[in-house]
Amino acid sequence: MGYLIDTFYLSRELLKLSLMVFVSPLGLLAVYLFSWE
Repeated sequence: MGYLIDTFYLSRELLKLSLMVFVSPLGLLAVYLFSWE
């Protein structure tokens, strides 16, 4: 049971990390385009 919960939290953290890595370039690009206008 504890192993299942650990796996769930680990996968959730990995998902959050990958989402941040994916969103960061898009956010930087949006800020760059917005400031360039």
